[in-house]
Amino acid sequence: MKSYEVVINRCYGGFSLSQEAIVLGIELAEARGCENENWVWDAEYKYGEFTGPRHDPILVEVVKRLGERASGSCAKLVVETIYTSVYKINDHDGMESVKYGDDSWVIIT
Repeated sequence: MKSYEVVINRCYGGFSLSQEAIVLGIELAEARGCENENWVWDAEYKYGEFTGPRHDPILVEVVKRLGERASGSCAKLVVETIYTSVYKINDHDGMESVKYGDDSWVIIT
């Protein structure tokens, strides 16, 4: 059975990335010739976000490399292994879990 990795937030507050994670994500994207517009740092609010899919290999690598340091101030990011290419991120007050479902959800291609 094929497995996939996705990044989710495991605490209340919401998905966000540290500045260190944003910098590493941009560096890795540029080194691999990928677009880096998905990596956004808001200097005013000291808030990092990733606007691409949660199964993005660079996002997964950033969280694996940095561990707890990848998480923004109100986040606890983890890499979760799933065994289906169809998933949805379920969010309850920022705490996330992976749900599996039908074709209308995110499909890893």
